Amino acid sequence: MKYPLLSLVENPPSGFAFKPSLSKHDVRCGPFALYSHSLQTAELQLKEHGGFISGIIVTDSKEYLWEPRAFPIFHLGVPPSLRPHLAALLPSFLELLEAMQSCSDENRHISIELARAVEDRHRLANDFALSRKSLLEEISERKKIEEQQQILSSLVENSNDLIGIASFDGNLVYLNRAGKKLLGLEDVGDVRTFNMREMTFPKFQSKLESIFLVLLKTGSWKGEAKYRHYKSGASIPVETHAFVLRDPKTDQAIAFANISRDISERKSMEREMIKGQKLESIGILAGGIAHDFNNLLTAITGYVSLAQAQVSPEGEVGRYLVAAGKAAFRGRDLTQQLLTFSGGGTPVKKTVAVSELIRDSVGLALTGSNVRCDIVLAPDLWHVDVDEGQIIQVMNNLLINACQAMPDGGVIQVSSRDVTLGINDRPPLVEGRYVRVSVKDHGIGIPGEHLPKIFDPYFTTKQKGNGLGLATSYAIVRKHEGSIFVESKLGVGSTFHIYLPASRNKNARQIGSDVKTLQGEGRILIMDDVEAIREVATSMLQSLGYTTADASDGVEVLELYREAMETGRPFDAVILDLTVPGGMGGLETVKNLLRMDPTAKVIVSSGYSNDGIMADYKVHGFSDVVPKPYNLKQFGDAVGRLLSKLSC
Repeated sequence: MKYPLLSLVENPPSGFAFKPSLSKHDVRCGPFALYSHSLQTAELQLKEHGGFISGIIVTDSKEYLWEPRAFPIFHLGVPPSLRPHLAALLPSFLELLEAMQSCSDENRHISIELARAVEDRHRLANDFALSRKSLLEEISERKKIEEQQQILSSLVENSNDLIGIASFDGNLVYLNRAGKKLLGLEDVGDVRTFNMREMTFPKFQSKLESIFLVLLKTGSWKGEAKYRHYKSGASIPVETHAFVLRDPKTDQAIAFANISRDISERKSMEREMIKGQKLESIGILAGGIAHDFNNLLTAITGYVSLAQAQVSPEGEVGRYLVAAGKAAFRGRDLTQQLLTFSGGGTPVKKTVAVSELIRDSVGLALTGSNVRCDIVLAPDLWHVDVDEGQIIQVMNNLLINACQAMPDGGVIQVSSRDVTLGINDRPPLVEGRYVRVSVKDHGIGIPGEHLPKIFDPYFTTKQKGNGLGLATSYAIVRKHEGSIFVESKLGVGSTFHIYLPASRNKNARQIGSDVKTLQGEGRILIMDDVEAIREVATSMLQSLGYTTADASDGVEVLELYREAMETGRPFDAVILDLTVPGGMGGLETVKNLLRMDPTAKVIVSSGYSNDGIMADYKVHGFSDVVPKPYNLKQFGDAVGRLLSKLSC
């Protein structure tokens, strides 16, 4: 045997016979035979021995079968009848165990190798799992980066601002959709064939070069610039932020990036603001001049109309007076233009039909000209609340300009239609209903560089003219809470568009439908600080049959009115000048008059014909209004209207 046999270490009971060779050895040396009264006692005896051992545990068991307990250790229950034969059987059985142990060692070696292989497989599997996880994480990270890039690309492409990239020599590398639209490159396949210098004006080239130098030096530049539209050549003001793109690994500058926002609308609003400030500044001076001039014209038109009433209009003197009257009223038109610039002026509005305004304006402006007018009016046009005199003045200015643009004659098209404007519509007005009036000519057109200036006061390209016509028109329309703008193309013609708010009143006053009363009777008190006006007003009223008295200021008016009431000879009407320098003017006077006599009938008159009090005279206690200058008929009509109401 390869290994020594172990003896039964406990004294076996009677009946067991063992060979002498079964002596006690170290249990760790090989197969053993161990006797124990019980299996539990045997297990305690073997507990101190470790390792992979094999043997037989013999007990006084009643069972006759082999019972494996911990292979290759077997529990053998031996009945008394078999005890004498045990000694002969044990050596052979232990040899069998030795062989089994040898196989077990081999199996153990295989098991170890297999375990190692399994461990290697597990390690490879873990390594594979880790690699797979790392790969999945990398794929996921790349996917996130791609998604972020797609989002960023979508944001850039759908931005309302121009976003572009250019090389250091100015060649375009990338341009988003908004940039292509802004520069007129929508139909261009590859923008890389264009250079930024092509998108700017020659006079901006030097500034562009300086911007490039600043970018290279500081890495960033912010400011305003101008692009040139590729198709139209129009100037596009922009607010730009340019910066250098750098390689994230080397930090080397590789290109220029540019974010630009179209500020055309903002620039337009700024021009409008400046224009309004200019008008306001001019108005302060113009208002005073116009007031004094209207006072002088009142005296002229008054005396001319009085003289006309004394002579035949067919005679030579009559013709001279007619010419003088026309000249005086042309002077009135000039003061009307100046008054348009006066601060705080408010139109005297009435609800009128646009169609009548247009027809009256066309008939007046084109009389004697070689120009024909086609009028196209939409049916059932909304009415407008306007100062008809001011709007007719606007129409006259536009029609005269159209005639001058076609010196050889032609056709002017005047059209009108109803429109409803939204918050983002042009022109930038309050949302609501408007009536648009358009005056179109087929003349020489307006150069593009002049378009932003044509509504500026005193700007003109004509050899004749003072440059106030369009500025006046602009101011009038603005005071009517409307808008006026022009579209023009050289060699094709110009179209002026006027937008006026539609009236809520469906009943329009017919132009020229005032009651006309010339002759009358009654006592009239006239107040004006200018003696010449008092004299001409007195003469006109007396020529119409009225009895008059006059005063130079409000204090004198109150004294005369009180005295007349006390004597039983009250005045039927009072005419008050609105402005009396250094004295009580018409507004304060009418308040005191109404406290004295709540039934007093007062007409307000002023050389500031656009004054807000003149526009809302009833709110301030006045019964009627007569702007300066006026002639006999206009003055008489105002007094006649008032006194006819009293008699009804």
